Amino acid sequence: MGKRYYSEALEAVHQSANDLFEIGAITEDEMKEFDEGCFVSEPETSPAVPKTAATGNAELRLPPPIVRTVL
Repeated sequence: MGKRYYSEALEAVHQSANDLFEIGAITEDEMKEFDEGCFVSEPETSPAVPKTAATGNAELRLPPPIVRTVL
């Protein structure tokens, strides 16, 4: 199964970052940050979404800061 993106917008951001990486405009470490921020991480053990103790709502997961600055 292929990797899934958080959204279509982040898919476009990731593709642009990949293009920049291919021409040497960003480093491998920076590209890894885009990978972490744009792809949905699959749970390793349990498919359950963590709940917050106070509200019982699903926990909000934001992309890393490098991706948030692009958006």
